[in-house]
Amino acid sequence: MGTSIVASIFFIALVLILGQVFSATFYKTRVPDALPLMIIGLIVGPMFHLIEPEHFGKLDRIFTELVLIIIMFRSGEALRFSALRQSIGQGLAFTVAAIAAVIILTFWISRAALGLSPVYAILLGNIIADNSLVVVAPLLSKLNISERMKTILVIEGSVSSIINVVLVLALLNMSQQGSFSTSAVFGKMAYSFLIASVIGILAGFFWSVVLKKIRRLENANSLSFAFILLVYSVCGLFQSEGAIGVLMFGLMLGNMRVLNKFWDKTIPIQALSFKLEEKNFFVEIEYILKTLFFVYMGISMRFSSAGFIVLGLVFMIVKIASRIPVVNYVFTKDIDRTDASIALAMCPNGLVTAVLASTAAQTMSDPSGIRDSVYSLIFFSFIFCAVLSFLIEKGYFDKTADKLFARHKKREEQIENAAEAVPQQ
Repeated sequence: MGTSIVASIFFIALVLILGQVFSATFYKTRVPDALPLMIIGLIVGPMFHLIEPEHFGKLDRIFTELVLIIIMFRSGEALRFSALRQSIGQGLAFTVAAIAAVIILTFWISRAALGLSPVYAILLGNIIADNSLVVVAPLLSKLNISERMKTILVIEGSVSSIINVVLVLALLNMSQQGSFSTSAVFGKMAYSFLIASVIGILAGFFWSVVLKKIRRLENANSLSFAFILLVYSVCGLFQSEGAIGVLMFGLMLGNMRVLNKFWDKTIPIQALSFKLEEKNFFVEIEYILKTLFFVYMGISMRFSSAGFIVLGLVFMIVKIASRIPVVNYVFTKDIDRTDASIALAMCPNGLVTAVLASTAAQTMSDPSGIRDSVYSLIFFSFIFCAVLSFLIEKGYFDKTADKLFARHKKREEQIENAAEAVPQQ
């Protein structure tokens, strides 16, 4: 066995062990485990060039898709219809408003700093506006946040990437062909959502019905994982968004006990949800994939110019500034300041942003401006998300939140009002 293979296996083992250590220390330090893992990637990648993204070949895209699939499934499985019913309206409104605000504020900076045409300036705004659910979801599971806000942010992370991918590809097509059809863009977006949702719902119902028989097999959990991959692939065959299909599949399985009540007395079908040990199987897979993913994010960072590094920082600051009024006024007043602060922090860019930037750069004569400034943005947004999450959890951001989100009540006031609303026994 070659030395390089032994070293690679040792490095993977070390990362997984350190990931568990960082995850355990989160509850004391409130420093998200994603941050030190990404720093490890930066050390072995851009700093000392021990590992390069090119070493992964095409496996990096497959690995990224696997991370996305398992995160989307786990997010959907954790959602409850009661929380979704209360949050979907604000979630969609918040997503659209946040994307529009980023595009508006970054438009003139993109034109002045990079000399981009209006089309490419809007395109870059879409890339900057993207939020990574793969980064956000693990953080949400550890932060002190209400189920309602958690659902809103899962909706944002799921929907924003799809909207931005569709718009970026449409704008690239427009720049190449010189024509643009608004109806075609929104039609494609609606088709992607609808078909993927239908496939995910039908697949979820089917699997919940046959789950009792599947459990008799020797490797039932692995078969369930394979079926999730199949759902994602089928959505892709229909030119729809596989991530949404997997999300709906998880949503169906997570809420099957509630859905059973609709047909329990009329249709003799017993649909089941996953048991605790089955859920734990996917928790383990998620831990392994997301731990390696955060290190890979650090390895993938590239900075070729100090000017572009500064521009990435500017874009990050503008993105946060545009998010403040959206959080403050799109959310209703019954959302407390702590939840509003966490919504402000949960806007890190991820690998989808990097892929979109690379795709856009391939069509330009001088691609380094978009690509390198976006890589810098990803790095700074990651740092901002981790640091602000830490400050919020420790209570150091409370005074700032009182000023930024004054129209919202404090969490203590919300708890007191809720207690007064409960009739005395």
